[in-house]
Amino acid sequence: MNNRDCPVCNCSSKKELAHIKFSLPEHIKLPSSYNVVECDNCGMCYSDTTATIEDYDSYYINCNYYSGNTVTDNSAIIDAIVKHCPSEYRILDMGFGNGQLLNSLKLLGFSDLSGIDPSIDSVNHLKSEGIHQAYQGSIFSLPEKKFFGQFDCCCLTSVLEHLLDPQEAIHNLSQYIKSNGLLVLDIPDYSQVDSVDAAIPNQFNQEHINYFSKESIEWLMNSAGFVSLEYIDFPRYNKDSVEHSLIGVFRKDDTYKAKNIKDKKTALSIERYINTQKTKEMKRKIIIDQLIHDDKKVYIWGTGSFVSYLMETTNINKCNILSFIDNNHLKQGKVFYGFPSISPSEIVDSNAVIVIATMMFTDSIMKQICEMNIKNEVVPLALL
Repeated sequence: MNNRDCPVCNCSSKKELAHIKFSLPEHIKLPSSYNVVECDNCGMCYSDTTATIEDYDSYYINCNYYSGNTVTDNSAIIDAIVKHCPSEYRILDMGFGNGQLLNSLKLLGFSDLSGIDPSIDSVNHLKSEGIHQAYQGSIFSLPEKKFFGQFDCCCLTSVLEHLLDPQEAIHNLSQYIKSNGLLVLDIPDYSQVDSVDAAIPNQFNQEHINYFSKESIEWLMNSAGFVSLEYIDFPRYNKDSVEHSLIGVFRKDDTYKAKNIKDKKTALSIERYINTQKTKEMKRKIIIDQLIHDDKKVYIWGTGSFVSYLMETTNINKCNILSFIDNNHLKQGKVFYGFPSISPSEIVDSNAVIVIATMMFTDSIMKQICEMNIKNEVVPLALL
């Protein structure tokens, strides 16, 4: 069955690389599995999902947690913007999430800043921080008349990997940009995914459905009338893992035509990564089964894609779960898999095991547990 044509070149011929499956919470109305495939024509790798644009619009409007307190290292994209954009430039951040990038630019002296995001929570959050040109909207809608050709630079950070139709998205975004204006984007570089030492759902989940490389993003952008000015390889480090991001700076130029190059690296990188992680998954299954055997009471720290993946691929749902724990205040008080999500300060059973089921930031969570003088046994699944 052909669920999705290539999001870069529209070819329908593809090769399956892996099958990904989750047990998603009841409130998430997206497919619980998909195939990771490689396009036979351009080499682009992507999720062959059955979801529609409407499904994803609903998800990002109703299941938005990006206006929370998560901090991302945006230093490389900020440096790229500062290098190519004078402070008087009018800048739009499409899909701004918690507004971290716009707030950083504001501190650097950029004053004409705007943001568009599908979540009204994100819009209200940005306005509360003093950036009032914040609007609710979708990249899959053409801009209002007042926005056509009005921006010197548009930013797309950690967005393109989420979009079902990136061709339409880039076409629509180009309508906001002045002639010869700039587009700056930040995407995970899946041609280097085999260097990532993080669990499979960190890279392949219900949100990440496009697996770009320099070759595939160049093909996409050239086809949309943009010429690349600069690429920056940016490794994001933490103690658990390193993930390579690709920062791209492009100029709008409808006359530019380039010879596209097939991506021959990403599929191999994905296959190596999947094989390595499957070995680690066996260790996690053994630990979880032992918790069940010992009838341990369990707090699960985390409510994201790693938990959804564990719910499907292990027996963690059979543990004696007391509740979920999350630092994100937008998730606290909500119910996941029939159990409440609480803040760390609400931990009351000192005999329960805290299972850290987050893909990143395990080290900082363990430090937080120590600083809060929480004496519970801790099992950091991401580090196994």
